[in-house]
Amino acid sequence: MYLIIKEHNYVWQVFRVSDKIFYMTSETNLPVVLSREENQSKLDIPLRRRIPWNLETLLVIIIIAVTLVSRFYDLGARVLSHDEVNHVIPSYDYYQGLGYRYDPLSHGPLQYHLIALSYFLFGDNDFTSRIPAAVFSVATVVIALLAFRRYLGRAGALAAGVMFLISPYMLFYGRYQRNEAFIVVWGMLTIYAILRYLEKGETWVLFLFTAINAFHFIDKATSFIFAAQQLIFLAAYFLDRLTRREWSSRNLRQTFILAVAGMLVLLASAGGMYMVLKPESTTLIGLLALLGILGLAAGVVAVVIVVKGIGWEGVRSERVLDLLMLLGTMILPLLAALPLKLAGLNPLDYTPAGIIRAAIVIGILTLIAVVLGIWWGKKKWLLHMALFYSIFAVFYSTFFTNPQGVAGGLMGALGYWMEQQAVNRGGQPFYYYALFQIPLYEFLPAFGMLLALTIAWVKRLWQAAPGQPFAPGNMDELAGQPVPTLALIIFWAFSSLLAFTYAGEKMPWLTIHIAMPMILAAGWAVGWLFQWGSRFEHHAWGWRQVLRVVTLLVLSLLAVLTVRTAFRAAYINYDFPLEYLVYAHAADGPKILLSEIEEISRRTTGGLDIVVAYDNNVRYPYWWYMRHYPNRIDFATEPTRDLQRAAVIVVSEENYGKIASVVRENYVQFDFMRMWWPNQDYWSLKWDSIAAERNAALGQDASPMSIGEYLVRAWGHISPFFKDAKVRSAIWQIWFNRDYTEYAALKKSSAFTLENWNTTSRMRAYIRKDVASLVWGYQTANTEVTISDPYEAIKQQLTPDRVIGRPGSEQGQFQSPRSIAMATDGSLYVADSRNNRIQHLAETGAVINSWGRYADVAQGDAPGSTFNEPWGIAVAPNGNVYVVDTWNYRIQKFSADGEFLSMWGTNGFGESPFAFYGPRGVAVDADGKVFVVDTGNKRIVVFDANDNYITQFGVPGMGSGQLDEPVGIALDDHGLVYITDTWNQRIQVFSPDSSGLIYATVNSWEVSAWYGQSLENKPFIAVDKYQNVFISDPEGCRVIEFSSTGVPLKTWGDCGFSESQFSMPVGLAMDNLGGLWVSDAGENNRLLHFSASAISGPGN
Repeated sequence: MYLIIKEHNYVWQVFRVSDKIFYMTSETNLPVVLSREENQSKLDIPLRRRIPWNLETLLVIIIIAVTLVSRFYDLGARVLSHDEVNHVIPSYDYYQGLGYRYDPLSHGPLQYHLIALSYFLFGDNDFTSRIPAAVFSVATVVIALLAFRRYLGRAGALAAGVMFLISPYMLFYGRYQRNEAFIVVWGMLTIYAILRYLEKGETWVLFLFTAINAFHFIDKATSFIFAAQQLIFLAAYFLDRLTRREWSSRNLRQTFILAVAGMLVLLASAGGMYMVLKPESTTLIGLLALLGILGLAAGVVAVVIVVKGIGWEGVRSERVLDLLMLLGTMILPLLAALPLKLAGLNPLDYTPAGIIRAAIVIGILTLIAVVLGIWWGKKKWLLHMALFYSIFAVFYSTFFTNPQGVAGGLMGALGYWMEQQAVNRGGQPFYYYALFQIPLYEFLPAFGMLLALTIAWVKRLWQAAPGQPFAPGNMDELAGQPVPTLALIIFWAFSSLLAFTYAGEKMPWLTIHIAMPMILAAGWAVGWLFQWGSRFEHHAWGWRQVLRVVTLLVLSLLAVLTVRTAFRAAYINYDFPLEYLVYAHAADGPKILLSEIEEISRRTTGGLDIVVAYDNNVRYPYWWYMRHYPNRIDFATEPTRDLQRAAVIVVSEENYGKIASVVRENYVQFDFMRMWWPNQDYWSLKWDSIAAERNAALGQDASPMSIGEYLVRAWGHISPFFKDAKVRSAIWQIWFNRDYTEYAALKKSSAFTLENWNTTSRMRAYIRKDVASLVWGYQTANTEVTISDPYEAIKQQLTPDRVIGRPGSEQGQFQSPRSIAMATDGSLYVADSRNNRIQHLAETGAVINSWGRYADVAQGDAPGSTFNEPWGIAVAPNGNVYVVDTWNYRIQKFSADGEFLSMWGTNGFGESPFAFYGPRGVAVDADGKVFVVDTGNKRIVVFDANDNYITQFGVPGMGSGQLDEPVGIALDDHGLVYITDTWNQRIQVFSPDSSGLIYATVNSWEVSAWYGQSLENKPFIAVDKYQNVFISDPEGCRVIEFSSTGVPLKTWGDCGFSESQFSMPVGLAMDNLGGLWVSDAGENNRLLHFSASAISGPGN
């Protein structure tokens, strides 16, 4: 008798017979033998409790309970990130009955169905949005604990369960609505199904294998990476199994090996050359095709030889062939985008011709799959295909409500994913995972995996005996087929690292796919340590015991550090940029503001009926958070004066200038952080960064950088860590505490505090003063806010009688057309600013001539007729054309036909008449004098017809005759000069004295426009023969007309895309009949003409 335990009415007897341990209870009186691994563990010894649990059961229950708490505690606290918003909005629409349509941009349909189901069961909020991810994350731990006991050992499964519980990535993204938590489950069950089927060959496991792959393919395009990993491993294992079988001839076996090697070399050469050379010439494509054909021929030879050497029955008896055939034929039709891409065609071409091509390729691949499947086993193959494609079709078609979704899944998923790799989203370096993310967060499983790799290498444990994970697989072949547990897990870890490192898109959350197999490998290593240590329990301590204890202590220390790291990331820093396991990460500002908006709404409307407006950037995350506000306004990038009815307006920093004309003095503003990115100083080791540093030192004409040069210069960045204790301490503080204080001191930068973080996107909330006063008692000079536009009473709806142009770079198309000038014959000269050219057009829009190309004087030579955003243009009485080449800081003169005549001006700050900074406007009077608006230097400079300096007027300031950001200029028939004094928000009128050298202000008036100070908000001006003054209000999307004394007469226009709306009106020019041309330089990129009868007349 080994042990007797009595408790109440239960008697547990544990005893040894020979080398086996049995246990028996008084209730059953049936002895149960423990497995070889189990009989060396104390996990089966029962506890002294009423419920007959052993220690293992208790530990499993505790781990699962802690996992549940860790995944669901405060699950809704973190602000929804950019990607989460993209997932929850379609799910919410689906839940609301609006349907769902598959879009490869946002991954597969599965998560949207799961989130919608969560909303249906529990309601819609941040917490319930993340329930599916949390549930799957808990399932990950359960699978490790229960499914992998046989393959990691019981202690190893417990260790793996704990590591999945405490992993920073598993924890963080188990509380985050992305696909990653789901994919970890698919990956683990895939590995389990492969191992289980190879060991036992059970039919139900094949169906599990099929279903898991199907669910992964309706989840995310990582399914293609996982499928490739499976196929490569299974093929290699299949070849290994074949070479270990008994052959009819040793020579046949050796020939088979040579044929397989030749096939691999030829196919790898063809693939490698294609990826490196990206061939376009017929010769290279022919060479690659030849290599591919030879490789396939070598494969056919290998098949013939193996059939002759082993026989079909011998080949078909290998269980691994079942997995290969099943997976290969399942996914073959889904690979249709690959041959199209290799052939240089666009897999996402949905034209009739593109659809026909895609259908042909899908048909061919399907035919191949059918032939192979029938050879493998017609009946069972059809059952598996029915299971796989029924799951596929149901979800991609949204339960058959969107049949075209199936076609999108067949072609769009892989096609879009391949297209995106060239985008290189995130721009992360090649060392992003191996040398950055894993050492920062997943150091425990990385150490454990290296430990497992060492053990497997020394002990030759790549394969294990069935049910004995730490016994070599070749020790007892008669007991069953060996299981390649560690070979598969280690291969999965390294192939994941290579695949995601090679992929163009590198994002932090993808680290989770590398961590998953590392955790399984680390669990196996812990299981081996416990099993190995039990052999020495009754022996004196030696170096082996010491080594085991030291290793377990190291693992325990790393586990404690991992818990600390995971807890800090998931529960402390979750809304901040201090952690590196996020990318474009939502700050806490949106939720803080949301609580204020809700309070304002409930106190002013009794519910959520307040009018709230937000722009295209703040849409993330307010697209989600404003879903219950019926009066929300998403104005994207085009605010209108209609927004003045909104009690709260929220805009991103990119649109501060655009909203200024709407809010004026009627709103109180508050600033918030909307989104931020982690510190990316580690980019300094990127190839491009080192190359740029080298070229800056050697000059732009330096030869391409070699790998040796890269390593030398990269070492220059790394070596201070080893030489300077302060650098080591600063890096340690970031790694250990996420504290950037010492690092900021070394960098002499203040950009590492939350207030001044270096990579951010801010937002601003404008709360109307009357609302602020009502809700918070906010004191303003006048709490009775008048929101009406001062020009509202004179606003009219005018429709142009002519519209010319559209966006583009072809003749007659525009990119940001600015100033317009009229020739005496009625034709127009247009400064086509961002096409860096001048276009000469007839009144009908026909192109008469165009000239110009891009050149930047700051980068070298910029000869005449080259431009860097020309803004101003004017025509002299003799027909010469003057162009303000704004960012080349000069004026260019051309003949009426575009022949270059002369140019003058340099970059400067007004130290001479020819030193310009960002000049914009230009005008020519009847005597040929040229008036240049030197915007940045806040002055007007006058030259004669021969480019000689005459005089200048205007100095910086707000007083009469002083200027602040002058832009537009117009001259009337009486010699008066009209200037848009933009940042002083007024028009000033200047008149020369008798000498013509001194100009003084004779009139000025305020303008209720031009509130923003963006680079685009630059207004121009025109004067008609009655001295009526027309100005553009670019970010106000309107034109305003005044009398000669400054009385407002008329406004027209609003933001939009119809013919009566503007996206950004800028240039103005009166035609010979009194009509007005307006350049619309925003998204519309066009010219509009308003007839004289529509806009003006004597006294108007």
